[in-house]
Amino acid sequence: MASNTDRITPAPRLVPSFTGHLTPDPGLQSLLSLLDDPSPAVWEPVFRALRRRGRSILGPLRAATRHENPILRSRARSLIESMEREKRLRRLVSYIARPKFRLETAVWLFSGLEMAHFDKRPFARELDDLAENVRHELKPGLSEFKRSLILPDYLGERFRFFIPTDDEGVELPELEVDYETHHPSKIFLHQVLAKRQGLPLSLGIIWKLVAFRLGLELDLVGIPGHVLVRVPSGPRRILVDPCTRGRTVSRREVREYLEAYDIPFGPSVFAPMNDRAIMRKLVSNYMKSMGMRGQVGRAEELLLLHALLDD
Repeated sequence: MASNTDRITPAPRLVPSFTGHLTPDPGLQSLLSLLDDPSPAVWEPVFRALRRRGRSILGPLRAATRHENPILRSRARSLIESMEREKRLRRLVSYIARPKFRLETAVWLFSGLEMAHFDKRPFARELDDLAENVRHELKPGLSEFKRSLILPDYLGERFRFFIPTDDEGVELPELEVDYETHHPSKIFLHQVLAKRQGLPLSLGIIWKLVAFRLGLELDLVGIPGHVLVRVPSGPRRILVDPCTRGRTVSRREVREYLEAYDIPFGPSVFAPMNDRAIMRKLVSNYMKSMGMRGQVGRAEELLLLHALLDD
């Protein structure tokens, strides 16, 4: 009989892993093997446990995307995408946490949340081209008032907000309108630039970034359910609506709009949004979009970012 000193201590059990190699981590292997479980009560906690392990599991997960089991492949891809999105979100949060930030940089980082290899350059060039086209319209001899409306007229014709209707042109019920208008393609600036349609805030941001290239300071004025643009005209400021081809809006119209919703009217209504407030509203629009589409997890991922943007 062998003595205790003669007993051979078994080596760690090596389990074939999804990497195609051997791994001494049976805990990780067990989690991966449960990733294709049909019950959300099983695979959702597994999903969270794998995420907590951090980027060290990306190798096994990438190998799992080549597994013969289609459910496992799909969930491994989803987990990788979630972890990569979290990395991009951390980059945006780090930038937003600065005392000051550039609105355009923040907007492109935000656009990159849902795209693994987002390239801002073609969209920045599109803004450059729009600014150059507006500059060509600023001909000598125009009055100060007419010059101030060149940018609203030009961009108002090219970027629109559409209220969806049915086949007969009748406006859809409010909930359906909200669902359609809050599609991500109408929130993310790169998609708004491509499709020429967007929510009032996203349209206003495009106007502001084009104006910046022209050396103009446009203010975005947020009122409940809408965003107006305040355009400089000499010592005056003109309110225009980016959703109605840049039409000028009077203070009386704003007052009547607010009164219809029992909202008090006063000077504070016309206070411009700073860059933090603009980004907060942009993030809020996206969180609302995700919530309406049942992607509550996506919305909750942005809670920290939204809190950082609070004044």
